[in-house]
Amino acid sequence: MCGGATKFLVPGDKKFDLMRQLDDLGINRQLIYPGLDGVAAAIKWKMNRLKSSAKLSTKHSYTQKLI
Repeated sequence: MCGGATKFLVPGDKKFDLMRQLDDLGINRQLIYPGLDGVAAAIKWKMNRLKSSAKLSTKHSYTQKLI
């Protein structure tokens, strides 16, 4: 069979990591949907990605208690 589509099942807990990796390669909604809608969706994704990265970095930071 030639020209058939391939289906990939991505576990829900891996979805964000896969989307992040694709975005790093430039594959995002802006590429797939050219125009203002795609640009807006890509900007929204990048802002949410920055917010979640900031939350993760503060979650894993350690503080030292001063006596």
